[in-house]
Amino acid sequence: MVDLAGDTNRVEATSPLRLLVCGAGIGGLTAAIALRQQGHHVTMLEKSKLAAEVGAAIHLAPNCTAVLNQLGVFPEHFGGTLTRKMIALTKDGHVMHIQDYDAVRNNWKSEWYTVLRADLHTALKRKATSLEGSGPPVTIYTSSTVTKVDCMQSSVALEDGRVFSGDAVICAEGVHSATRVKIFGGEYKPFKVGKSCFRWLLPKEKLNDHLTAKYCDQPGELLQFSAEDRRFVMYPCSDNTVLNFGAFVPSEEVATDNDLVNNWNSHVDKKSLLRAFADFEPGVRRMCELADETSLMCWEMLDMPVMSRWTLGHVAVLGDAAHPFMPYMGQGGSMAIEDAASLSVVLHKGTKPSHVQDRLRIYEKCRKERADRIQDFTRRIGRDFNDPKSPRPTRMF
Repeated sequence: MVDLAGDTNRVEATSPLRLLVCGAGIGGLTAAIALRQQGHHVTMLEKSKLAAEVGAAIHLAPNCTAVLNQLGVFPEHFGGTLTRKMIALTKDGHVMHIQDYDAVRNNWKSEWYTVLRADLHTALKRKATSLEGSGPPVTIYTSSTVTKVDCMQSSVALEDGRVFSGDAVICAEGVHSATRVKIFGGEYKPFKVGKSCFRWLLPKEKLNDHLTAKYCDQPGELLQFSAEDRRFVMYPCSDNTVLNFGAFVPSEEVATDNDLVNNWNSHVDKKSLLRAFADFEPGVRRMCELADETSLMCWEMLDMPVMSRWTLGHVAVLGDAAHPFMPYMGQGGSMAIEDAASLSVVLHKGTKPSHVQDRLRIYEKCRKERADRIQDFTRRIGRDFNDPKSPRPTRMF
């Protein structure tokens, strides 16, 4: 056994905690950074080889950027692109609404950026493992699949037979979290919502003809073209040099040989994308045509029943492992990052191992209502315009 808890006779009041974080994605790495900066020893267990983060681009809204800045992570240092406007259009290209953020950004505590997920992930990993900065550097073990969790002993067993033990276990493995299943059983299972999202990236320089240039000539603009049951979203990242595209369609229209539910990187037939937006305005059709079929991806969106609790013993879940978000408000990553910061507050420097269980309950109490509320609003924003259940809160997104 790798005993991260160390000597059980150590002085509780002065000794840092020994913490395990399962999953080295955005939420897990942020938690590791925040907990490291409290002086704790953090070990991460990641099932992949951690070669690269996937998922195209991500929103870092002001609530998220404020946390990152507090941790010493600044999106403008790795290609963060300021979000200046959001423009809602019909499928024919007629403007329905413009939200100008330059007029209100002085009211924000922090800026709103869009970045490549891979760039954010790299920045977080570097911050977590750097020899510089507060607290001991985080240790990351890759190819480490968790097969068993002991919530009272705060230990995990891996597929290869290794066992790690500490003062607490943080589960941050995403919607398909194996650790969550080990803790709570099959009570909380992800389910399909009937929509899939194509995603791809294009260099801005490729969008230079009369059909497409008008949609990316202003920096920092997010555009959404909407029909009754589908939408086409585009926005810049990488210092306004790359455009990120997300095209949401009914899942039955996607032709693929891959498992869209369990594989974020499913390659798809480009013809499915072209058919799905065949009656949209010519610029949208052109941007679909420009998608490189070798890198065009698609995933089937999932939801999950609201969890009744996020903690059990010395184990807590965060991010998509606790509350998977659909992408309609760009808050999934933000909520995971907020979770991570909250954990570091309740498990602050000087926390005794004997107090961990109660502190994790405080974390749940502080975070769950907010995450559940924003998750529910995101679901409603994602409804089709003609959804018979009830109208969407706004036609903007």
